[in-house]
Amino acid sequence: MRLRFLVTFLQTVAKTTEEEPHSVGNWEDTRGLVLARDEYKCVSCAAKVKSRDADVHHLLPRSMGGSDELSNLVTRRRGFRHAKVWVLLALGAWLSALILAS
Repeated sequence: MRLRFLVTFLQTVAKTTEEEPHSVGNWEDTRGLVLARDEYKCVSCAAKVKSRDADVHHLLPRSMGGSDELSNLVTRRRGFRHAKVWVLLALGAWLSALILAS
């Protein structure tokens, strides 16, 4: 499950940075873009979710300097919070790969 989450997360980040604007004016529009980008699937467990059953989470929390940019937001099934440590590890791996590639 952790490997699937890591792969899904990296695909989400790649899709966001290549195809989408960095941010949107209001939260409801931003939330809708994130849900559509992630195909209404939880990035942690790949379960299909309806809009009312989905949360949009910050990969890097705002309290730690994270932003509301689309690349910092993912779809999560409501109540699915325990995999946040894997998000931070995946983010670190992605940033390392990005730095090494440039």
